Amino acid sequence: MSIKERIKGFWQRTARFFRRLWNGRHTISDLVKHKHRFVVLDTDTYKEKISFQLSGINIFVFLGVTALVLVFLTALLLAFTPLREFIPGYSNARMTEQTYANARMVDSLSVRLHQQEELLADIQDVMMGRDPAQRHVGQTSTTSDSTKPQPTPYVHSAADSALRDEMKARGGDRHYACPLKGTVSKKYDSRNDFKGVAITGRTGDKVLSVQSGVVLLADKGSDGFCTVVVRHSADRLSLYKCEGKLLKQGGDLVQAGEPLLTLQTAKSKETPTLQFALFVDGEPVNPATLIDELKKSK
Repeated sequence: MSIKERIKGFWQRTARFFRRLWNGRHTISDLVKHKHRFVVLDTDTYKEKISFQLSGINIFVFLGVTALVLVFLTALLLAFTPLREFIPGYSNARMTEQTYANARMVDSLSVRLHQQEELLADIQDVMMGRDPAQRHVGQTSTTSDSTKPQPTPYVHSAADSALRDEMKARGGDRHYACPLKGTVSKKYDSRNDFKGVAITGRTGDKVLSVQSGVVLLADKGSDGFCTVVVRHSADRLSLYKCEGKLLKQGGDLVQAGEPLLTLQTAKSKETPTLQFALFVDGEPVNPATLIDELKKSK
């Protein structure tokens, strides 16, 4: 079929459509203007109960008025009831104010938490015999006028000075607690493989941390022997090895005199023994030179 024939067929179909539409205009007009009666009858007596005179125009007007009333009622509900808060994108002044209040509270809590962390870090520095000002030297702050880092000043408070004086009076980081109240069964000898001392105790005795610090290792082998390593400062470590039960795990913070292990023995006839070593700058030292109880024990 050629293009000319297709165009001719299209115009013929269009003409027939408009011809049928023109011929049916009277039908549409009759449907709108012709009046009908809607009657409700009683099924038993066939008596008329309700009767309405209907026409196309009346139905159209009734539906239009009903739609306008529904739109008006919906607008009233949205304007004067809390339903408007469910509309996406609706701005609620009360909720906005509460959001800003919550944001300010979170910011304030973040600042206070940072202050608490700084305070705890300062107290830990004092307990370990370090000057908190040295930790603040590396901290810098920037201003809006210049991107050049500025050193953050640190001022010793009265409470900080009092705590430092107290720790200094107690010996500062040189103060050591005795790891186990017992008898030194094997004294320190640099020629031995184990660079420490052996202390005998009783089943159930607690092995204590000689200083405050962080537990680097807490492990129990298949033979029942536990090994604990505590880092007290950048240059000091203590090592505890015995047959017993672990009370701490890696990453725990401990204070001087806090229990790390409980002495136990698999054979009741054996005497529980703690192997204790102390390292300064990576080199083993004689614990008896730092712990008076070990020096006095025979």
